[in-house]
Amino acid sequence: MKIFITGITGSGGSYLAEFLLKKDSTLNIAGSSRQLNATNHPFLKKIKDKIRIFNCDLCDFGSFFRVLNKERPDAIYHIASIANVKESFDNPIAFINNNINLTLNLLEIVRTIKEIDGYNPKIIICSTSEVYGIVEEKDNPISEKNALNPINPYASSKLSQDSLSYVYQESFDLNIIRTRMFSYFNAKRKDLFSSAFAIQALEIKNGKRSKLLHGNLNSKRTFLDIRDAMESYWLCLTTAKNKNVYNIGGNHIISVGGFIDVLGEKLDIKIQKELSQSLVRPIDITLQIPDCTKFKNDTGWSAKYGIDDSINYFLEEIKEYHF
Repeated sequence: MKIFITGITGSGGSYLAEFLLKKDSTLNIAGSSRQLNATNHPFLKKIKDKIRIFNCDLCDFGSFFRVLNKERPDAIYHIASIANVKESFDNPIAFINNNINLTLNLLEIVRTIKEIDGYNPKIIICSTSEVYGIVEEKDNPISEKNALNPINPYASSKLSQDSLSYVYQESFDLNIIRTRMFSYFNAKRKDLFSSAFAIQALEIKNGKRSKLLHGNLNSKRTFLDIRDAMESYWLCLTTAKNKNVYNIGGNHIISVGGFIDVLGEKLDIKIQKELSQSLVRPIDITLQIPDCTKFKNDTGWSAKYGIDDSINYFLEEIKEYHF
């Protein structure tokens, strides 16, 4: 099977490529990157000899078309996006233009080739729970039927990706699955609060920092192990039903501030906290608890790793990638 991952050098794309090859070493995996010589990217060091990477600007229709038309993958995971929520408030035009245009190009390319010769791969759109915005406690857990009310430019761009994908599956009969992933541990990204906190906590333990800087500590989320998150994407390919939208997320609820306390316990240190206004978003999500019943019923998926195992694994990866 030929699989194409947009943004394969990013954190999510590289995790996915690694996981898929562990699942099935015979998979033919390729992906896109804006970087030249991207095979040497540190996120891909474990699998660089097992994948193919195309230097391609996904916002350039012609360049993207040539790659996909040549490759003709059986499945496409669309992960590529600019994803930093805080930065999206500072650069909304860049986020909106990039994330919408590269998605529109992908869908239009597949539609165009399909009309020529019937090519119609499975497309998995990797979106985010951020599209739900602020959801009152009475409306949690959040199902796929909840209202979509994004509150930051990044989330708005992801909602546009979601909406465009629905239009193309209904209007042009493309084989699309939309996922809305809730919070998961991603050690490769420094800009997620969990990773930023873990890096700072380890620096405190190593005597290189005295305080942990933070933004809003009151937001409550669930957390999912990176391995469970990637397993869910595998099931989207092998088991989930086309033309569906799925929530995917963990079970363990914890506040942002509570996560700092857990890190202190894990590392056996006392963490002195300090609010940094530069880390405070203009508006923030207060509570996000996923209802994943639909995905579980259609695929048999469930989270395998408890919160303790997940954090231990996460911290080891933080050390590997950042120390």
